[in-house]
Amino acid sequence: MVVSAANNDDGPTAKAAGNKKGDPLQIQVRNRSRGESGLVTVSTGYSMRLSNKQVGDGGGAIYGCRSAPNTESCVNADNLNTGLGFFFRTRKGNTAGRIEAAGGVNAKPFTTNATGVATGLNADQVDGQGAAELAQSTRAGGNCPTGTANTGVGSCVESTPRPAAAFAGAAQVCGAANRRLPLVSELIAARAAGVALADSELTESVYQNGAAFEVTAINSAGNPAAVPIGTAAPFRCVSD
Repeated sequence: MVVSAANNDDGPTAKAAGNKKGDPLQIQVRNRSRGESGLVTVSTGYSMRLSNKQVGDGGGAIYGCRSAPNTESCVNADNLNTGLGFFFRTRKGNTAGRIEAAGGVNAKPFTTNATGVATGLNADQVDGQGAAELAQSTRAGGNCPTGTANTGVGSCVESTPRPAAAFAGAAQVCGAANRRLPLVSELIAARAAGVALADSELTESVYQNGAAFEVTAINSAGNPAAVPIGTAAPFRCVSD
């Protein structure tokens, strides 16, 4: 394919009838064609380079089409080997690019069949909140699983106590439900939020008292009490 410059009298567009097959492309005019034009090279660099040396205004390339859904895209980059399919870079700007969609509030910026984590898109924060803060704000909004109550401190505690069990059995029951025994602070907070406690409900706090191990329990008045680790007591599980 030959690229040749247009003469000054060519005007803003090329011949209205369109270029014939095999005609050279002309610079600074519209080259009309009703078929697909191909440029195939064998090069260790790029097959084609488009560059605009005007500083301050002017882009490098623009592609337009009138393609309908589920047909050809306006731009299609297909790497037939194992390298990258595309690469965008900005040298100085604070924003690397923008995707605009005119499909309304349900428009998607893009879709993908890839399931791996995209480095740099696996955000540490959403709306300025980290994972723990998001969980706490979600719980604070009352979004707890059915059968649980909001502790007000970022977790949800079961609304009613389970049958009495020793500490090891209680911990196993909660673990099987993908939950855990509550912290002392969570039971106290739950009571303050209106959850009625049974007498001496188990927490996950275990400590050694001399030769014996004891569990911190919270009574119906919200006060801590010591329960021997092997003694059955009511308990409830917590969902994070």
